[in-house]
Amino acid sequence: RRLRAGAGAGAGFGGGSSPSDASQVTYPPIPSPIIAPTMANLDEQEFEEEEAEEVEEAEEDLLDESEQSQTMDAEDTGAKEQQPSQDMPPSAMTVSLSANDPSGIATPRFRLMHNAILQRDVSDAEVLKPRVSFSPQLRALDWVANVDPQKLDLDEDNPSDDEAQPAYLYRYALATLWFSTHAREDGRDATAEPASEEDALRDFQFVPWSDERGWMSGAAVCFWSGIKCGNGVPHEIDLTNFALDGTIPRELFTVLNRSISSLRLARNKLRGTLSEDVGRMQSLMILDLQENPDLEGAIPRSLFYSMPGLRKVRLGQCSFSGDVPEINWPDLEVLDMAWLGLTGTLPRSISNSKNLRVLTLSGNSLTGNLPDVSGMDDLIYLELDQNKFTGSLYADLPQSLVALLLQRNELTGSIPERMVQHDLLEELVLGYNNNLSGPIPASFSLPKLRLLRLSNNAFEGSLPWEKLTTYETLESIELAENDRFGGTISGDFSRLVNLKHLSIFHTRITGTIPESICALVDDQSLEVLTTVCGDELPLVECNCCAECWDG
Repeated sequence: RRLRAGAGAGAGFGGGSSPSDASQVTYPPIPSPIIAPTMANLDEQEFEEEEAEEVEEAEEDLLDESEQSQTMDAEDTGAKEQQPSQDMPPSAMTVSLSANDPSGIATPRFRLMHNAILQRDVSDAEVLKPRVSFSPQLRALDWVANVDPQKLDLDEDNPSDDEAQPAYLYRYALATLWFSTHAREDGRDATAEPASEEDALRDFQFVPWSDERGWMSGAAVCFWSGIKCGNGVPHEIDLTNFALDGTIPRELFTVLNRSISSLRLARNKLRGTLSEDVGRMQSLMILDLQENPDLEGAIPRSLFYSMPGLRKVRLGQCSFSGDVPEINWPDLEVLDMAWLGLTGTLPRSISNSKNLRVLTLSGNSLTGNLPDVSGMDDLIYLELDQNKFTGSLYADLPQSLVALLLQRNELTGSIPERMVQHDLLEELVLGYNNNLSGPIPASFSLPKLRLLRLSNNAFEGSLPWEKLTTYETLESIELAENDRFGGTISGDFSRLVNLKHLSIFHTRITGTIPESICALVDDQSLEVLTTVCGDELPLVECNCCAECWDG
């Protein structure tokens, strides 16, 4: 499927078959960059001089137009707000400029909207200048002012709903997003100025989103795919995995700042930086931008201290960097900033987020002590692995905890008794590049345990094998590279029927791997069984090890 821009000025688009036939859908095109050579002939000073003369005349024309259309509104209002039928083709989009139109896209309606947008600080003036004719903002303004079938009234400046903006601004902001996130099939930047007039006139091909139902049509924005509304006002945007390719325009934040509670743009190809204007979204509760690896730069400061209503923040697996400033998220429930480029220490204010259920900061370069989670009574997942945290382990943890991941840090000391007394804990991961020592507490009691990973430390003594073998949920036991760690494997190991990974090389553990465990290797349920089996007198007798460690 392809999006095609017009081949020439004044060209018409649209048609196509029913949207229900995915292979036949003709998606609305992006207006051709033919705007550039024509707009280049429009002097900016002339633009400004003409504007004052035309605004008054335009206002009168628009009022007349509004009066003339009142009798039609009663018939059209219902149809306007209805969801497009399966037989409704995408709207016909036309390029607003032609070689015979010296005033270009700057119609009186365009000028009025242009002024209103600047007065409201919705867009930067630079991107709406006539000569900057390839910006998504200018294309979006042209569409709303000159092409959009709805032709919304401009006098809707004071909506009755306190959270609402004029309806044309919602269409402008979302159209800007649409133009900002479509890539050209030839790989060039869709907003780049063409090298020549011939290039500008070319019939460009754009890569469509995975779902564009309703977008850039005459339907109300509430019927555009991924948009959910309340009382006709956008409240949620969910374009997760939509194949968006481009940048996030600030207009999302400047227009939707009072209405949007949820913004999900995860798993796309978004790039560039995140505007500080994100802090203007005072109603936002959910922000999900995860898995956009080309989103980069510092995380805006305004996100941390200007948005106290945030409950879920997911920025993991992007390329954001920098430190974490003081946090003002008293209602926060989920914080995922894993696999970024974060440095420095965590602010103490993170402990004020008492409602946290998920705290994921894996794969950064954070330093200092582990964050205080003692007051987070609902915490379920605490993932701080692969950082540079120092100091000792937690003396106590919330009883709600299900997963504790601290591997690949620089922690020292022993395991406190209360840390291994949890009825719900399923994952205890403390291995690799830590320097933990001492015995495993005899009070060890983790009846729901699935993953036990203690490798590459300096533990001594032995595990309470009698208890471990009663944990039928165990899937992984990793004890390798603890050369003072002992104990004896007994026949009770046969109870561990769900075991998938057993690693005990370079320890002092002795005994014989039971045949029942070997049977798990034979049917490939046990994927990794590693011990020292190359010595003349191995400590563990194993006839079925999946891997042998000869070192």
